[in-house]
Amino acid sequence: MLIQAPYPAAPPQAPLQDSRPPADHHQPNAPQGSHPLPPDQSTRQTLPVSDSYEPQQPQVPPTVLRPEPRQLPNRAEPPSTPPRVRAEPSGHIPVRTENGSAPPIRRRRSRLLRLMVPALFLALSLGVVLGMKAFLQREPDTSTRHSNQPSETATPPKDEGDTFESLTGDPENTALPTEAPVMPAIAEPNSETPPEQEAKAVDGGIAANALLEKFLSMDSLEERMPHLETRRDESELIDSPLNSSLPEIEKITVDVRETNSIEQVIDYYYLVDFATESGTPNLQTMLVRTRGTGPPKVVVDPFLDLYGGRFANFAASPGKDAGTFQVIISAGAFCYDDVPNPEKKFTLKILAREDAKEIAKAYFGKKSKIGYMLEDETSGLAYGQPKPCTVFMRWNTEEDPEKPFLEALDIKALNWNP
Repeated sequence: MLIQAPYPAAPPQAPLQDSRPPADHHQPNAPQGSHPLPPDQSTRQTLPVSDSYEPQQPQVPPTVLRPEPRQLPNRAEPPSTPPRVRAEPSGHIPVRTENGSAPPIRRRRSRLLRLMVPALFLALSLGVVLGMKAFLQREPDTSTRHSNQPSETATPPKDEGDTFESLTGDPENTALPTEAPVMPAIAEPNSETPPEQEAKAVDGGIAANALLEKFLSMDSLEERMPHLETRRDESELIDSPLNSSLPEIEKITVDVRETNSIEQVIDYYYLVDFATESGTPNLQTMLVRTRGTGPPKVVVDPFLDLYGGRFANFAASPGKDAGTFQVIISAGAFCYDDVPNPEKKFTLKILAREDAKEIAKAYFGKKSKIGYMLEDETSGLAYGQPKPCTVFMRWNTEEDPEKPFLEALDIKALNWNP
């Protein structure tokens, strides 16, 4: 619905003019000699005036009303104002993001707040730790618990309804009287313990070390026989270094201790340094064994194979016989020596002690029994870990007669057990 505004006030009108062309000042019909009329009088004509005459109003165009808000044209977006950039020190270029806006201004945190946050965290952590410690160290109150439970030795109250007469229903047959059980007497410890029993109570390692020092200082096989353990014949022992005095001992060091609870055997390994004329000590490993409650004894078979030179003589030159030796071995997953088919073999170093130079090298196939033992993690044998073992070896001259080599066929035991 359109609403028309009131007409505006009419502007002042100019005097009406005649639309006829103006008359010529020269009147043809005017008599000659007469004076012409003034221009305004000669040309003006009096129009009849009527009382009902109304001045003619000019035509005013209709007023264009303002459209409703929903019909407003789209207004132009106001010009974007440049973002405010934080004032930087002189010589510093402000950094802007990809869209041209300045990065947000970081609010500065007070120093007190930055110090209080770590302090509060440390305090809470300390409280948690102390609380857990107090909880774990707290001992239960056993006095109240045990007081509420009946004692094992206390006699329960006798119920009159549980008597023999009440259960049998015959008051004349009374129960036979029984005597109180006799408690066995506990013998008091004897203050005068024999010296032999006191020696057994001492740690076996001390006794084994004392025996080894005494054994090495002896001068003959006759003295050493009661204190040694071996499978060798006596004739072989007579021709061994055990039938004479040994070189001076520079140092004895405890190595390892192995216990076999099934056989009730405890093995004590010692590192012994023998003095030599050259000044370089002869490094050896010796074993002292304790079986059950018996006295410790020196196992001399490994000593004869290593210090006595039995294995060194076997490895010096090829032979037809095979042999079993109690030595220390160290397996290596490589073979760089000049032997037949080295790509199919691994190396086994034969040692007298872990920190000593090898006496010889033996070789075994990757698919041999020893190779499968090294692949099995539960076998007890690993690469690069020296270990006392009983090894069966021979000289291999069949694979290449021009290149004989020492071959390790089997590991009889992962210890020195004669």
